[in-house]
Amino acid sequence: MKVFLTVLILIFSLQSLTKADDIGEFELEGISIGDSLLDHYGQEKITKGIKDFYDDDEFSATIFLASSDLYKYIQFHFKTYDKNFAVYSIDAIFFNDNLKDCIKKRDKILNEISEVFINLKKEIRDNKDMASGVGKLHRGVFTFNSGDFVEVSCYQYHNEDYGTDHGRVAIVTKELNNWIVNKAHK
Repeated sequence: MKVFLTVLILIFSLQSLTKADDIGEFELEGISIGDSLLDHYGQEKITKGIKDFYDDDEFSATIFLASSDLYKYIQFHFKTYDKNFAVYSIDAIFFNDNLKDCIKKRDKILNEISEVFINLKKEIRDNKDMASGVGKLHRGVFTFNSGDFVEVSCYQYHNEDYGTDHGRVAIVTKELNNWIVNKAHK
């Protein structure tokens, strides 16, 4: 009987570890990758927040004020013509007074994420050029076997014309990331 109980405990322990390795188990503002934005927001709010960041229409982004005190804005990517607005990325944006404070907050969030995704390696990439070339990125990332990833980054722009320095917690699918990277290198 003890062996049977031990085996059951081991099986359930391994299942919870496996679940912790799935990006769909991670949420921001109560929303996960693959969710329909319509389950959380009205269509008018979603469409009103759409930003024209890209020169083609495969993916769109919508951004609006976050509902929590932790983040200032929340941004979602979805396929432009998807009537369900299925989520391909979630970005929670926060602001800090300086880079040192942002990195401190980034590291705290990364440590909390490390407790959830215990089987994933955390990789820190500080002071890397942004793909756009307009600033530096201070990034901590957890990459899944699928290529999807969770990252916590501090964006440091070369000048204010390019953007406002900020921090960002992001959950991103491989499909969306590949699309964005291909756009940046065209």
